[in-house]
Amino acid sequence: MSATELRKLGALGRQVINAIPQARDLSLLGKIDETVDALADKTVKFQAMALAMDHYIQTLQKTVFPTTKGLNELESVFSKSAALADEYYGLLVVKRQCAIDDCRLTEEDGIVASYDALLDQVAAFHNNLNTLAWIVGEHIAEAEEVVPGSFANVDELFKAIGV
Repeated sequence: MSATELRKLGALGRQVINAIPQARDLSLLGKIDETVDALADKTVKFQAMALAMDHYIQTLQKTVFPTTKGLNELESVFSKSAALADEYYGLLVVKRQCAIDDCRLTEEDGIVASYDALLDQVAAFHNNLNTLAWIVGEHIAEAEEVVPGSFANVDELFKAIGV
């Protein structure tokens, strides 16, 4: 048998091995199930929070605040939360890529699809936080006193606003 024929025979053997479903480690299968379940739980939580924020977005868009007391803190909370959600999203992207790169996992395991679903909900949550921060910021800006007049230079403007 020539070296070429031997390589072809080896390639055929590898194809046969890859074509036959093999038993997988039960411990790995258990961890896959745990991971998919945990990701599904987080997905539901982020979806619920995003939906709740949808309600508040609609409410705040129609609300007229008599005072801006407490709104600066609220805007800050939404902005900081959006930054944290952005960091979490980045972490999930890295973990998703690790799942893609793990040769022990298959598409049928559902881990990558579970990460995709969670990423969608974290993105919706993040976008809603930004929207809430923007709406509150708009209410603050609308309530601020406008300095009357026009100014020829920056010094006049600073003098008018007391800086």
